[in-house]
Amino acid sequence: MRKFKTLYLFTFLFLLFSAASCALFKENKKPVELDLRYNSSDFINYGYSFELKTFLIYNNGKEKEVTGKDELSINVSGATYSKGVIRINNYPKNLAENIIYIDATYTKDEIVLSKKIEIPFNYKGDIELFFTGKSGAEGIKGKNGSTPVLFRDGNDGEIGGPGGTGGNGDNLTVYIWKDSSGYYFFKVNNLISGQSYYYKIKSEGYFFKLNVSGGTGGEGGNGGDGGDGKSGSVSGTKTKSPGDGGDGAMGGNGGTGGNGGNIYVFIHPNAAEIQGRILLYSYGGRGGNGGKGGSGGKGGSGVDGQPAGATSPAGSNGMPGNIGVSGDVLQILVEEFDIE
Repeated sequence: MRKFKTLYLFTFLFLLFSAASCALFKENKKPVELDLRYNSSDFINYGYSFELKTFLIYNNGKEKEVTGKDELSINVSGATYSKGVIRINNYPKNLAENIIYIDATYTKDEIVLSKKIEIPFNYKGDIELFFTGKSGAEGIKGKNGSTPVLFRDGNDGEIGGPGGTGGNGDNLTVYIWKDSSGYYFFKVNNLISGQSYYYKIKSEGYFFKLNVSGGTGGEGGNGGDGGDGKSGSVSGTKTKSPGDGGDGAMGGNGGTGGNGGNIYVFIHPNAAEIQGRILLYSYGGRGGNGGKGGSGGKGGSGVDGQPAGATSPAGSNGMPGNIGVSGDVLQILVEEFDIE
């Protein structure tokens, strides 16, 4: 019996010590640092986005990701931030430093941890700017045929409306020069909107692409469905035959694509070597797809041996729209101009 009491005593002391140790461990484990991480090999350049992850570092060396937590506040200058992703503006209206400033704060109970970092652009990845025309409006759907009150056969559906014409691409003038530290500067003037955009680039072998292609023509509206024929009936000596279904209507034709815009690029002689890295696109917009033909109406059912009414055919699909015309001018000139 004494042996069992001793065993119980040791077991109790062991459990008590273990519980105390765990409590002490938990009490001593606390976050002491906030860490911000990103992949420096990601494209950090105009128009790109990349992940920013946030971690708590504990005093025992362990870490925990807290990206997106309510306790975390992220303030970003030089880009935008949402749910762990940093997005860089592709259409800056002013020249900037090309440095992203991040100020993070983690607050929970009495714990407040802060971290600030700076992420410079690495100028990796092609820059692609789109000043293309808008897509044309979709054609109106044709009305469905109804089952008439006075007649036996279903009404035909109405033809779908044509798609709208795609918008034309914008016209641009672009000025490019280089400073003494090797940075290239681009000023892109949109002659349609009157807005200018500014870029500071360090050449890493990537391309600067400008696209002023026409917009896609709108899709034709779907044709209306044919109405169903009336069912046959026999009432005394009066017999009414089943009606045929109405024809499905043809879909509307697709809209014509918009025309491409024009681009004039002027490169200062001090930046002439960048000429081979400029790509210009000004295609005519695709024609819109034709609308789908409406379904044919069902024939009315017969009674007392009457043959059912005929089910009418579906309407044909609309024709695709025509392609727009390519732009007239895509010109790159190397010549002197006054650098602003």
